[in-house]
Amino acid sequence: MAYKAYADVPWYRKNWFVIVSIIIFYLWPFLLLSMATGDLYYEKNGELKKTSRIAVIGFMIVLVAIALAFGALFGDMNTE
Repeated sequence: MAYKAYADVPWYRKNWFVIVSIIIFYLWPFLLLSMATGDLYYEKNGELKKTSRIAVIGFMIVLVAIALAFGALFGDMNTE
C-alpha cells in the first residue's frame, strides 16, 4: 500500500514505534514482525520516507544478536 502522508501510516510502521520498541525490550518481537512484513516509515522535512531494506535487515540482525546475548548472560539465573 502506498501512503501519501505520515498520518496515513499505521502506528506499528512509524519511526516512534521503532524507538519505543527498542527501549521496551518486550516489544522487540512485534518490531521484528513489523520489519519482516513490510516497510518502516519516517518523516523528513515534511516528506514521507521509507527506511531502506538494507538498513532494516541490518537492524534485525543487530536486534537478534542483542536478544541472544541477553539470553546467554541472563538466561540461566538459578537462585538455589
